[in-house]
Amino acid sequence: MSLLQQPLFSIDGFDPLGTDDTTTATSMTSVLEEASKRIVFNILKSYTGYYDIFSELLQNSLDAVQQRQTKEGPSYLPRIWVTLDMPSGLVRVVDNGVGMNEREFKYCLRPSVSFKKQADLRGHKGVGATFLAYGFSFLKLQTKQQGAQIAAILRQGRQWAEDNSGTVPRPKFESAEFGIPELESETSGTATEIIIGQSPSERPKNLGWIGAQTAEQWYTVLRIKTPLGGVYLTTPPFQPKIVIKVRSSEKTETTFETNRAEYFYPHEIPNLKVQSLHDIVRALDSIQGDSTTKFTKLAAEHK
Repeated sequence: MSLLQQPLFSIDGFDPLGTDDTTTATSMTSVLEEASKRIVFNILKSYTGYYDIFSELLQNSLDAVQQRQTKEGPSYLPRIWVTLDMPSGLVRVVDNGVGMNEREFKYCLRPSVSFKKQADLRGHKGVGATFLAYGFSFLKLQTKQQGAQIAAILRQGRQWAEDNSGTVPRPKFESAEFGIPELESETSGTATEIIIGQSPSERPKNLGWIGAQTAEQWYTVLRIKTPLGGVYLTTPPFQPKIVIKVRSSEKTETTFETNRAEYFYPHEIPNLKVQSLHDIVRALDSIQGDSTTKFTKLAAEHK
């Protein structure tokens, strides 16, 4: 049996929120579980935006590829793949970043757990993965690192978090078959898949709410609304290769590829009138009067 074929550990039935303390009294178990559930539910209440799912997924992937780039240098080519299947509600983000080992995979969904140590990374609070796991009804997590591969599914996270009757058991990992085509030639990386729209409280409930139907349109949305549109004022621009694939509501498939993981500059925004600072100063100098008069007349001329 080769290294790639060897199971790293038994993931099936593992509880990401469970306690490892086997000495805990049974009478305390329910108390600890209720406390854990309140923490998770409070985290979910803090996420109210329709773009939170995309922001958290992309933030994690950007951090993962940036960590690997720091370790390996210019020989490494960072890549992120985003797949949106609008009819099925599938959101899938893959990166060829650092990946996760056994310990990180088992505990990455716990509140306030973060394995990120670089000060310049985007996420450190350790609640984003908890939101992704228990804010939706289906999560598939896959990773590879140093030849080892792990894959698992978590179901009914949102239903458990909102259940007040005690009838929905806390979800546990289900082992799954590893398969990430984008990472076949990579030594490490992670894929996260979420299906939205299976619980009334999920945001968004579908991928058609904003009207974007093509890969390029979604790239524009993600640049504006998520960390994909980074702002780099004091450091060189971070330029991973981004591949976005979209299957529209009409089942039309489009793909868009770019190395621009940056926020919009003003001159890039369609239908936005921009002027150079030199032109503005020259126009102001040609107008008589104080500064208020100059700006008032200049604004009136360019309406």
